[in-house]
Amino acid sequence: MKCKYLFIMPDIHKEAGAEVVIRDLISLLISKEEKVSLIAYENHPDLEKLDLKFYKLRSHGKVALLRLFFLLIRIEEKIFISTCLGPIDFVILLAARLKRKKVVHYIASDMDLEKQKGLLMKLGQFSILRSDVIFYQKEEQREILKEKWGLDKNVFFIGKIII
Repeated sequence: MKCKYLFIMPDIHKEAGAEVVIRDLISLLISKEEKVSLIAYENHPDLEKLDLKFYKLRSHGKVALLRLFFLLIRIEEKIFISTCLGPIDFVILLAARLKRKKVVHYIASDMDLEKQKGLLMKLGQFSILRSDVIFYQKEEQREILKEKWGLDKNVFFIGKIII
């Protein structure tokens, strides 16, 4: 099964804003007969019954980042969609650039961009700024992306997806 979209969402099980919207987006793409794949620690019951290619992350920490990198450079998907923030974003960006793939970053409504401090979060910020497209859920996030991070192109509002 050749897939175009790869969703990288370790915690697809959470009921937070990003996870719910991404599950809706995956369902919407599959209903439009798009081929979709997902990388997570566990598949979600809502998604298990869909025609979805699932890659399981088997560990946490540095080992998981290394495994994720090697998985990303081997797979055929052309567009990586991430909801993560931190070192995992750097791994996603690095693999995408090595293989000339697109990176879409989704910033959830519960993600506080002002509190992103420290080296690991700076790697995430660095990676988000180099994404091909960024979606956000709250106007305050747009202000931070534009005024504090200096980002203005390819940044779009996305609310709840209604199927």
